Amino acid sequence: MDFAADDNAALRDDWIGCGRFVLREDLKYSDHAEIYNWILKFIGTGTSDPEYDRICHLIYHSTNLDIPSSGLQRLRLELIDTVRAKIERESGAGILADRPVPRSRTGQ
Repeated sequence: MDFAADDNAALRDDWIGCGRFVLREDLKYSDHAEIYNWILKFIGTGTSDPEYDRICHLIYHSTNLDIPSSGLQRLRLELIDTVRAKIERESGAGILADRPVPRSRTGQ
C-alpha cells in the first residue's frame, strides 16, 4: 500500500491521537518531543524520501491497537530507532553527540 495525500490526513490524526503512547515504549525520554514533531512534519512533507512508505507503515501500525502487545512494541521501537537515525543524519552531529565517546580498552 502506497500512502497517498488522503491517507496522510488520517495518518496525521492517528499520530496526533496516539503518538505520545507510541513513544512511551522507549525509555529515553529526552528526545521524544523531537521525534514526535519530526514525524508530524514527515507525514506531510517526506513524500520524496525513499523510505516514506516504510516509515508511514511503521507509524500506521504503531498506532494500531489491534496488534498484540509484543508485536506492537517491536514496531514502535523500530519506528523510534528509524526516526532517531533520520534525525541524526539530518542534523550532522545528531542526537548521539551528547553521549560520551567510549575509551579504548588500552586506555588511550
